Amino acid sequence: MGAEDWGWLVPIDNEAFPLWVGCGNYEEYQNGFLCFIEPSKSTVRRGLFRKVDTTARVSEVAQALDKILASRADIQGLRWWSEDEAVT
Repeated sequence: MGAEDWGWLVPIDNEAFPLWVGCGNYEEYQNGFLCFIEPSKSTVRRGLFRKVDTTARVSEVAQALDKILASRADIQGLRWWSEDEAVT
């Protein structure tokens, strides 16, 4: 885990490609937080010619994160944005 200028980066063990969750303040809402999973794309390049599909592993992380957050009574307004809605 490491502090970044935008919040916290939490690495996740994953041999196939770098994988992490980021979490920072979401200032549009009181006590708001924005969490995201990287990589955000369905494939990443590993080496010069190899592409790795990230879909299954990122989905597992998203489901686990959703389950953890939804289980907390003090967390409200949980929302997953589509890639089209996300700010780039």
